[in-house]
Amino acid sequence: MALSWRFIEAAPDAVVISDREGTIVEVNAQVERLYGYSRGELLGSKVELLVPERSRDVHVMHRGAFVSEASFRPMGAGMPLYGRRKDGSEFPVEVKLNPVETDVGLRVVAAVKDLSERRRLEAAARAADELMRQAVEIQEDAFAVFDRHGLLLLHNGAYRALMPESLKGPLTGRSIAEIVECTTAASAFESEEARSLFRARYLEALRTESGTDPLFHDGRVFRVTRRCTQNSELVVTIADRTEDERGVEALRRASAAKTEFLSAMSHELRTPLHAILGFASLLMRDRRTPLADRQREMVQHILKGCDHLMHLVDDVLDLSQIESGRMMLSTERVDLPVVLSEVVTALRPDALRAGVSLHLAPCDDDLPTVFADRSRIVQVLKHFGSNAIKYGRPGGRATFGAERADEGLVRLFVEDDGVGIAEEWHPQIFQPFQRAGQEMGPIEGIGIGLALSQRLASLMDGRVGFRSAAGEGATFWLELRALQEGLLVR
Repeated sequence: MALSWRFIEAAPDAVVISDREGTIVEVNAQVERLYGYSRGELLGSKVELLVPERSRDVHVMHRGAFVSEASFRPMGAGMPLYGRRKDGSEFPVEVKLNPVETDVGLRVVAAVKDLSERRRLEAAARAADELMRQAVEIQEDAFAVFDRHGLLLLHNGAYRALMPESLKGPLTGRSIAEIVECTTAASAFESEEARSLFRARYLEALRTESGTDPLFHDGRVFRVTRRCTQNSELVVTIADRTEDERGVEALRRASAAKTEFLSAMSHELRTPLHAILGFASLLMRDRRTPLADRQREMVQHILKGCDHLMHLVDDVLDLSQIESGRMMLSTERVDLPVVLSEVVTALRPDALRAGVSLHLAPCDDDLPTVFADRSRIVQVLKHFGSNAIKYGRPGGRATFGAERADEGLVRLFVEDDGVGIAEEWHPQIFQPFQRAGQEMGPIEGIGIGLALSQRLASLMDGRVGFRSAAGEGATFWLELRALQEGLLVR
């Protein structure tokens, strides 16, 4: 085999050699693999055998024209070409023709490249482009991409809708400067100086690689987000946040109104409660006309109920002050064992009536002090202890203690062996007016103590937490930063 034919045989493309009449005189191995014919089937056949039947007549005509003016060129320039396999299937091809004069006459060398994979990749790319176009178009937010020179490459309909009428025609290819110029020219400003200042600042912001800025335009609020790609294209997203801002403002006003209502209600309830407590106390201490035993029992119920209601009013007032930002703290060095003993002493009468025993766990000698509001620490621990008593079992116990925790914190805890809290209630346990499924139960309360405790802990740069399971008791804790050598541990 001649060296030149070895090169042709090893070529990656199919090579078909035909004479002036279009008869195949030689093929390489790639032709056999590509078309499915054997060399014996191809030699002596017309090249139209490799062309789809619908194109054969036209191919004969073009072949004759090529032979009359033979020159190196691609076949069917600008037209889609297809080859036909032995099994009748078709596939896209690219064919380059080269006429060669030989001792036996003109020979036409055709190099045939299978374009199936290329066309598949092109189709996939077109599908991906169309998908991207649709994905961009259906975005509610305005979306635009600028090249490194500031020219608009791509945008969606929402971006087009933001443009003024002066920007007629296609936007693609326009510069950021032109778009901003037309947009600001169509907007209302107090003065030309204000317009120029806004235009300059906005253009400078758009040139920044990334960032998010508010934009106020025609009474609406937009959020403009800028991101720069690895190729320095600028991606701009403009989201209309007017309704969101109005919703936030409405919620803010509603929250303020609720806080004011709770505060006013708490103050208004205090006056009659103080009167009831005062007169009930006078009845209990009246020596001229002492109460009968049954009357004293009834007045004690009045005092107990008023005391409970007064605590609820105080909690509601504290919660409203925290939410309005008016809660003031009085910080000092706090000796935690003393505080724990004080809380246990204060809660012991309620515990005796409920049949729950209170205990103090021994504290380490080197337990650090904390710098916080002592009265608020007591308030939080009383909430934890009251719950341990209310949800405890007759004959049960609640243990109060303090210990070191991680991250330079001191943990004060209240552990009980009561009814516990089912896992499904854990996410809501520190939300106001949540009682972990006990809303209709006989235990008094409105579910505000734990929510207030969490907010008080946050004000003191601390945190609260708990662990519990249904029927296995609960442990609630308050963690505060330790005070060591005059400095808070950070």
